Amino acid sequence: MGDLPPPTFVPFLTAHLYFDMKKLLILLFILVLPNFLYSQNEITITGYIFNKENIPISDVNVWVVKTNIGTVSKKNGYFNISFNKNTSTILKFSHLNYKPLLINIDTIIDILHLRIHLEKSVNKIDEITISASNLPKIKNDFQILDYNFINDTLIILSKDIYNKSYKIVLIKNEIDTITKFILPSRYKLTNIFLDCFNNVNVIGKDSVFLLQFKNNKILILFSFDKHLFMSTIGRFIFETTKYIIVKQQVSKYFVKYLAYNKNDKTLINVININELPKERESYQYIQWLKKNGFKGDITARLRFEKEIMNPPSNQPLIKLKDSIYFMEYSRNQIEIFNDNLQKIETIDAKYNFDKEWKPIFITDYFQKKIYTIYESSVFRVANINLRTGEINYKKEIPVLFPINPQINNGYFYCIKYNHIHNKKELFRIKLNFNE
Repeated sequence: MGDLPPPTFVPFLTAHLYFDMKKLLILLFILVLPNFLYSQNEITITGYIFNKENIPISDVNVWVVKTNIGTVSKKNGYFNISFNKNTSTILKFSHLNYKPLLINIDTIIDILHLRIHLEKSVNKIDEITISASNLPKIKNDFQILDYNFINDTLIILSKDIYNKSYKIVLIKNEIDTITKFILPSRYKLTNIFLDCFNNVNVIGKDSVFLLQFKNNKILILFSFDKHLFMSTIGRFIFETTKYIIVKQQVSKYFVKYLAYNKNDKTLINVININELPKERESYQYIQWLKKNGFKGDITARLRFEKEIMNPPSNQPLIKLKDSIYFMEYSRNQIEIFNDNLQKIETIDAKYNFDKEWKPIFITDYFQKKIYTIYESSVFRVANINLRTGEINYKKEIPVLFPINPQINNGYFYCIKYNHIHNKKELFRIKLNFNE
């Protein structure tokens, strides 16, 4: 796989989308922007939305069924939506606290101004609790699938172990539940993806759903083809004032960090991570085994050599404030760049001298710190001094096999498996290094 061609960027919300082929750009227009492809059959529907007490309802999702065309009602309940009547004739009104309502436009085609009344939903918001062992739990038999953060807000994706439906929960200020959003089982959701423009996306088996949080409500704005999304937006790492950084995974052992200049639309190569000799070493060892009469499973042995004996190293590019850090594990260095990608300093990395060190880096974007992991009989997290490359302190984490460890605002989070209740739960503990 060669270098990426200069990407094309398309305005989308407050972000830009990247594509490496012209056909992907055209496809994304078809998927995401159908509301701009109007014809002479366009109609406009306006109206107001109220509850049964005639109080205006804001933040009601108004959608044209079977399309991506939608809008949200304003504070006074007013909405305005235009669409091609050949695409669909059904409007759907939905809100977290009200029962959904469907209206067939064919029956009222001459009435372009509507007065909608929604009925209150009887759904109860599940309580979020924290046990004495710092274990946040979602009641009613939901197990944790994934989680992420936007500043100090925790986003949890969970799944009902009985009816298989999904729930997205927002938590802020310790255990204060902001809101929740239910999605049916057919979406087959797996994880949360926070892109470099700070958009929250939920990944499903075949689709990716872009979420919006507005006035403590969760809205689904658009859905994408999963392969298209991960091969484009999924490769963005972060954005600077001048550049968008893209990660090109040529192979497991060859990675490129590229920078797209938003001003002159040029693409430059920033960093190459070439560990192909590791891969060749694994293949050479397998050939040696074959020549010496090895009778076992060659495929399994090769996988063991590549994943256990010669794994590719984790050497991320991390942006904190106006500085960019390249954690260059192979050379025991930290390279520091400014916002314009100019190298300003290289320091020795002393955090990996310990034989228990694991090449894992966790970033606390809220407190602007980088941590790493030490693991033997216990799991420990350590803060890296970004001026000296040394370890400031270590803290033991009382979890045997933490899944998806993250740190936010001085708290360590991970998913842990509860063997008693046979489900995954979210664990949290404060990193009080002064103890």
